[in-house]
Amino acid sequence: MIVYADVLFLINFISSYIMLRLIERLILKRRVKTVRMVIAAAVGGMASVVIFCAGLPDALLLPIRTLSAVIMVFAAFFTRGGHIFRTVLWLFALSGMTVAAAIMLTMLLGQATGALVKCGTVYFDLPSGVFLTIFILSYAAMAFFMKTLQNRRAKRRYSVTISLGGKKITVTALFDSGNLLRDPLSGKCVSVLEWDKAKELIGADYSYDALLEHTDDVIVRAVPYRGINGTGGIIYVFTADALEIPEEKKSAENTLIGLYNGRLSPDGEYNALVNSALL
Repeated sequence: MIVYADVLFLINFISSYIMLRLIERLILKRRVKTVRMVIAAAVGGMASVVIFCAGLPDALLLPIRTLSAVIMVFAAFFTRGGHIFRTVLWLFALSGMTVAAAIMLTMLLGQATGALVKCGTVYFDLPSGVFLTIFILSYAAMAFFMKTLQNRRAKRRYSVTISLGGKKITVTALFDSGNLLRDPLSGKCVSVLEWDKAKELIGADYSYDALLEHTDDVIVRAVPYRGINGTGGIIYVFTADALEIPEEKKSAENTLIGLYNGRLSPDGEYNALVNSALL
């Protein structure tokens, strides 16, 4: 079977781009510039050409594949404080899903005259129109699958323990899939806690408006935010020693907590919002 380098590059460029967009929208939940996505996908396409066409020993193929995935993730998603290696693992998982879905659809459509898979890199000898149809359907199927898994967590309530300076409080928190707030300086995600509950943790006997006059109790700084209705403002955040979610066996150290001067739930069912990136 003849392998055409340009077709090989195109196939794996498109599949890499699809995987990166899935990671962006469904896992990291933050917007990334298209030019970064294109550069990262091009790295994936070039790596596929090297793996198939360079005649390298099999022992080098997996290291090359791993290195290309790391470079792709850095090119697309790197920010200060980002979880790069976790993203690489997601990239490999999605790569396997893409290959499996594409092969299955190709077999069902019966359009491929040949197919090769080498170290997670796929090559099909099939018409371009069929190829695009297959990957569009693959993208839609994987997006639906991952969105369904995430929706199972959406709007769930958890018992959350927040620690600061040897003190702890346990509150009921809502997992908010719409809470994508991050500190623009550190890249860390920001969960939100009602001021009345935060006072117990800080040991404060003053109002929210006097917060900046008591920086000896807790160091806060302002983080800008923008709501879904387009309005924005700032929220004061502090660094908690830890935020623990026992039910999910999750723990985040040195995580940012935003202080909300009001009630997050009109009926008092929860007092905090867990950032979507923590689950």
